[in-house]
Amino acid sequence: MKRPGGVSLRGGLDWAKQICAALGEAHAQGVVHRDLKPENILITRDGTVKVMDFGLARSLETTTAHTGTIMGTPAYMSPEQAQGKPADHRSDIYSLGLVMYEMMVGAPAFTAESSTALLHKHIYEPLPQPRVVSPYLPAFLERAILKCTEKSPKKRYADVAGVEHALVERAAPAHDVEVRPEDTPLPSRLLVWQKSDTLLLFASIAARSSF
Repeated sequence: MKRPGGVSLRGGLDWAKQICAALGEAHAQGVVHRDLKPENILITRDGTVKVMDFGLARSLETTTAHTGTIMGTPAYMSPEQAQGKPADHRSDIYSLGLVMYEMMVGAPAFTAESSTALLHKHIYEPLPQPRVVSPYLPAFLERAILKCTEKSPKKRYADVAGVEHALVERAAPAHDVEVRPEDTPLPSRLLVWQKSDTLLLFASIAARSSF
């Protein structure tokens, strides 16, 4: 998360989809995490993602009983949590969007000198456009992050399955929308170093030395 420019696109997408799967299982059991953040996400040596620390988790059936109580981590808290309103699975989706933003951009979406200032930003300030900060971020991923972090829960994805679908399917834009070259994601084989790239590198060096 602290690497300049964020993690690799391929790695970040894989981790995001695994987080979606973990949250989806919790939500299916009627549980809202309410404190999703990088510190609560562990990645094993083989790349398996584990969502940890459900200490603030609540049943979806009991969230309405905690109106007026602000609970969570300010940097990753949804607007409704910041206002002490009931938090449901869509609050987790907001936090997921912030985690994806930080993974892909390499910096938190919101920073401030105090918790109160952070909460104010979540409630009132628009999310910084990911592709303004990181121009090479694919457009489909920016759209997913922005939809996850809508201020109104009703405007976010209805569930984490919708988030995962956006990350996997990369739905084609409408016919009336101009497609820019930068909107087209790179093939996955171009996102990582291949053995053939090594051969091409040595061949290039050999060719230059022959002149």
